Order: sequence, then C-alpha cells, then structure tokens
Amino acid sequence: KHILEIGTAVGYSGTLMLQNSSADLITIEHNKDYKNQAVKNFKANNLSNRVKVVFGDCLVEISKMLTSKKFDNYFDLIFLDGPKAQYLNMLELLIFWKNASSEICLENLISSVLFGLSPWLVS
Repeated sequence: KHILEIGTAVGYSGTLMLQNSSADLITIEHNKDYKNQAVKNFKANNLSNRVKVVFGDCLVEISKMLTSKKFDNYFDLIFLDGPKAQYLNMLELLIFWKNASSEICLENLISSVLFGLSPWLVS
C-alpha cells in the first residue's frame, strides 16, 4: 500500500511499481534534472496523485522522516536504488521501518557486494 523508493532517477521503477499496484509512493532523488523529469513522467502516466517526489540527499531525507515518527510501520516496500556506496548507511536507518509484513528490496545487489556490504548482509 505504501512504497518508499530511494533513487528516483527519471521515475521508471516508480512508474512500474505504481502501474502494477494500488500503492502510493514516496520517492527521493538528489539530482534536480532527474527529479524534474520524473515529475513529468509521473504526470504523463497519470500517477501524480499517488506519488510524492522528494528532492534532497537520501540520508538527510530518511533521517528527517525517521525523526518525524510519521512513517513508523508505514511502508510495505522499501525499494533501495540510490547511491550504492551509501547502501550500508541507508540500511542502518531503513531497518527501523522493517516490520513483519514489509520488505526491503536492494537494486543491483551484486554491485553492492563489490562495495563491501556482503558481510553485513549475511550476518
């Protein structure tokens, strides 16, 4: 029902998730050009009413959201497709939103393992 996406890019993954579900989406993007294109793409696909595009650094925005407590037990899916070098830092924050019925999906996990995350992910 509620998806958090880290790394919007131009909105391709977010569009697919919304087109194949009844969920709403909060997506965070730090590149202004990508963010602006994503907003246009969501609008072109009639999805604007189900998506909130947040512009900013993912770690800063996740920290703000955690502090607000508004999103505790809120997300059913967290789709992590942001900066791979920050995966561990993001996971350390995002794990607080993980509950029995939610999932965390890491895009490009194999490339993430190359950044040295494998010991943390398997423990």
